[in-house]
Amino acid sequence: MEFPVGIDRNMRMNGRARKSPAVYSVMLQGTRIMIDFDNVRQFEVHALETSSREPKFLVGYKEKYFEVSAAVAEFITLLKECSSVEEVTARFSEKRGKPYSEAEVMGVVGKCIAPILKSEHSKPRRPLIFKAELIPAQKIGVLSGVLKYLFKPAVACILLAIIIALEALFFAGASHSFRIGQLDLYVILGVILLYISSSGFHELGHAAACKYYGVGHGGIGFGLYMNFPVFYTDVSGVWRLPRKQRVVVNMAGTYFQLIFLIPLLVIYLNTYSVVLKFFIYTVNLNFLITLNPFFKFDGYWIMSDLLGVPNLRQRTNELFSYWFKRLRGKAVLRKPFLLTMKKTEKMFMAVYSSVVNVFFGYYFFYIMPVFLYRFFQAFPSQASAAVLDFAAGKMPPFPLLQGILTQLLFLGFTIYAIYRMLVPSIKKYIRSRSRSGSVNADVTTR
Repeated sequence: MEFPVGIDRNMRMNGRARKSPAVYSVMLQGTRIMIDFDNVRQFEVHALETSSREPKFLVGYKEKYFEVSAAVAEFITLLKECSSVEEVTARFSEKRGKPYSEAEVMGVVGKCIAPILKSEHSKPRRPLIFKAELIPAQKIGVLSGVLKYLFKPAVACILLAIIIALEALFFAGASHSFRIGQLDLYVILGVILLYISSSGFHELGHAAACKYYGVGHGGIGFGLYMNFPVFYTDVSGVWRLPRKQRVVVNMAGTYFQLIFLIPLLVIYLNTYSVVLKFFIYTVNLNFLITLNPFFKFDGYWIMSDLLGVPNLRQRTNELFSYWFKRLRGKAVLRKPFLLTMKKTEKMFMAVYSSVVNVFFGYYFFYIMPVFLYRFFQAFPSQASAAVLDFAAGKMPPFPLLQGILTQLLFLGFTIYAIYRMLVPSIKKYIRSRSRSGSVNADVTTR
């Protein structure tokens, strides 16, 4: 049986103590393992549609989801039907066709079930370095319940036809030249306010798609992903859906943002407002970032479901880690997902894995260092020019102030992102060194 994978282990029993009619505790190789049958009955097991040739299942527990093998899913189903370790042992032995001891069964529990139960008290891996919920799920649920009808095929086709027509008219227009003089403070503030509003509507689209397909969703919040400020919606429940429906949920944000543009395009084509012109361009350019398949924006999740690979980013490195361990003669507990995939998806996954690792290497080892170099090279002179203007009693040029503010914000996000990424790695290394030291001490004592 494989370990459960969060979506994104010689056994020796030293003793057993019954804590309550439904809770059992054992010591297994110096580690206490507990099983609460009441909690196990809260597990929800669903088929998980992936591109793996091996059947995969989804286990839901207290709003967390885990990918498990068919054997683990079968074992969880068995546990949910039992109320004691003795009963589990008897039925497990019967199913497997050979006798198992309670120690061996509890070893399976420690390997496959305990990580799920412990997840209730552990901090989940978060793609967002920082996050704060702005609108709770209950309030969003009212709006998503109304807007879910926008996903009816007939309605969606009509709206998309209108969007395509209006976008064609906008880009076919002749008045699309840009002048720096048009970008005054009021234009920028107007574009920012409209962009924030459209981003909120974008997230509402994901929630409405969830409601349309009958799965729950979380609230809308604001967070920091790497060094990007982002809005987000928790739609983890979509893992219970087929891949095609998951793709629709992933694309729903862009779909809603295009709907948001419909009245603004109509107004622009009649008024040629400068604010609307810059906003429409901004949103269309933003789609290139949103649909980027490398960062964990909508494009990443679309790619994940098209390829049928949960935890896509993690699995782009899985094969390299597998080969590295094999070369070093180390035991490999799980076959890389790539090696279990169907032929067509496997080919695209291999290409994606290569490209994404090159991309992140380029981003972290070229883009960010170049930004930092240019910042420390140019920023002092820009700041000095702004200070001299203030000292002379005049307002610095707006483009200068805009450049200074933009660079400072990006620098702040970059430093914070690096700090939040490095600190967990350092703590993990210290813990591993500490565990290594304690094991050596125990061996020496013996």
